[in-house]
Amino acid sequence: MLKRTGAAIIVFAGMAIYAWSPDLDWRTAEEIPFVLRDGVELARHSAARTPASLSLICGVDGGLHLLLRTRLPIPAEFRRNMPGRVENVSVIIGDGMTQQLQVAVDIVATASGSGWWFERLVGGKPLDTMVTSRLPPEKVTMLESWFGSSRPPSRVAVMGILETGSFMVGTRTGEAIGTLRSNCVAA
Repeated sequence: MLKRTGAAIIVFAGMAIYAWSPDLDWRTAEEIPFVLRDGVELARHSAARTPASLSLICGVDGGLHLLLRTRLPIPAEFRRNMPGRVENVSVIIGDGMTQQLQVAVDIVATASGSGWWFERLVGGKPLDTMVTSRLPPEKVTMLESWFGSSRPPSRVAVMGILETGSFMVGTRTGEAIGTLRSNCVAA
């Protein structure tokens, strides 16, 4: 009987987590250390995964940055000390580990409260937000190539943030990256 009750709670918790998805749009990101001009979502969580979104964003200075919005599985007492922390991460595109971009992310905003359900009921910040420093042109070119031209990649992962990972599927091809790069640099 205890086992069945536990399973029901897990199923219920799973439904509560995935029935509501926070606003992952790059335009609503808070505490970004520069002014945003434009951006494009590159990847989003798949079904049964923690809500997450990876975007390429453009600052008013013409610099391109990666932006990850998700909820890291970090205890509330540790969460208070996260803003300002810099983590070295790997952005992995496609199958295998060959297309791997090494970047450092700055944790600029952290979630508050006890979880997605708590945020939905009483408000607060449901997301952790991480942003890279300005990406060198060669890293943007690699991303453009790895995201392909015919269809978005089936797997995109960001690994290494406090020894955790975010797993997503591509939403755009490399063409969207090229367009944003051209518009960002030209403006």
